[in-house]
Amino acid sequence: MRIPLLVRKKFDELMPFVILTIRSAYVRRIIPILAVVDTGSPWTALTPEDTLKLNIPIKSLHKAEKFVRVGFAGSSFWRCLLPDVTIYMKTDTGETAKFSLPSISVLLPMKGKLQKFKGIPSVLGCNFITSEGFKLCFNPSKNVAFLEKEEI
Repeated sequence: MRIPLLVRKKFDELMPFVILTIRSAYVRRIIPILAVVDTGSPWTALTPEDTLKLNIPIKSLHKAEKFVRVGFAGSSFWRCLLPDVTIYMKTDTGETAKFSLPSISVLLPMKGKLQKFKGIPSVLGCNFITSEGFKLCFNPSKNVAFLEKEEI
């Protein structure tokens, strides 16, 4: 299975991005979001902007038991958990691939309002890549990026 990625410039560097849809009992608005594929991030995480777009009731979420405070994009955040998440992405054949995760992180700013963090992309992190058995292929000089999983 291959998931094509978009190569876009963010923070003056080319990065791989994926369009995905997230479903959970707490997600009140089902819309596609753009997430950077980040092998340097341990978790898949929603940033404040996407949390607002998806209309997630943040007061209903519980803080993570481990790594409750995290640094991201130069700011400090509380790491809350969005439980029982299903992620949908398009494959290179146009099919919709479905992936279930026990939870993903929702980043809530320790200081400032959610709106202050506009423009920071959500992250598809190592927890997803590892648990689903994907490898990341990224050649920015050729504008090529994809996630690939060998079929058994």
